[in-house]
Amino acid sequence: MRRDIIRRYRRKLRRIQLNFRRMNFTLVGDEGKPWRRGIAAAAAGVLILAAALIFGRAEAQLMSSAEVKTIQERGVLRIGVIPDMPGMELEKELGRRIAAKLLPDAAPESRVDFRDVTTMTAGTNIDDGTVDIVIAHMASQMSAKYTYSDSYYTEECILVVKNGTSAFALKNFTVGYIQSNKLRKTAEDITLTDYLAANGSLGIEKKGYASYPDMLSALERGEIGGAVLPRQVFNELRTQYPITETTLVIGTIDYKVMCPGDSTVLSELASMVIKEMRDSGELEQLYAQYGW
Repeated sequence: MRRDIIRRYRRKLRRIQLNFRRMNFTLVGDEGKPWRRGIAAAAAGVLILAAALIFGRAEAQLMSSAEVKTIQERGVLRIGVIPDMPGMELEKELGRRIAAKLLPDAAPESRVDFRDVTTMTAGTNIDDGTVDIVIAHMASQMSAKYTYSDSYYTEECILVVKNGTSAFALKNFTVGYIQSNKLRKTAEDITLTDYLAANGSLGIEKKGYASYPDMLSALERGEIGGAVLPRQVFNELRTQYPITETTLVIGTIDYKVMCPGDSTVLSELASMVIKEMRDSGELEQLYAQYGW
């Protein structure tokens, strides 16, 4: 019996080998080009299918988690936003997409609750359950206590000077920035600190301020030679203060959805939404629509 089985398989193998010879199967040269393309296409298809299966399984597991069940039982996703933050409308659109992912059966107008937060209260509001997530120009470097989604936008922090400032040298220059607090580092502080660490020989001095009006008023009075601003903030304030941008980019910062630190469920689901929006081109459309 065993010998018969072995003989049958050997005959099948010889037939397969004969068929390959008749087809002139080769991976070498021009004759092998169609085969190479076919194998590459098949491999790509297998990888895409495997990724889809893994992605789908991961999403199903996340959607069945206790964190999502709590939100679904409540019927609304509570999102913290900063009301006077430049670009807030895009962040609200992102929040609506995340709410749709978590609450697909809820009515669009009722499944999201935007709540005002500040840079000082964002983390506290997550901790005490006032909000589930915060979408308000947050970056992972600002506080390691929380989990974060993938980046939905990368912003430049630029050096601005007073209108009419002639050519200047950065050496021994004083630059203003918005200072951090115990709860959160600012984008300006993060990027300027990194820039100074890489350019210590310039001898640049930095001076912290509590608010943009304080810093830009100091720039207007000549107390500092320049100030660091995120580009969106500069675009918002350029008509209110006599400031102009320079060609110097101090650094960039990635904005992410800020989520509770005791679980990665919400940050992973937010990352999935961001990826879907980026792959479909929707995120780019929102950038253009809201002037990002």
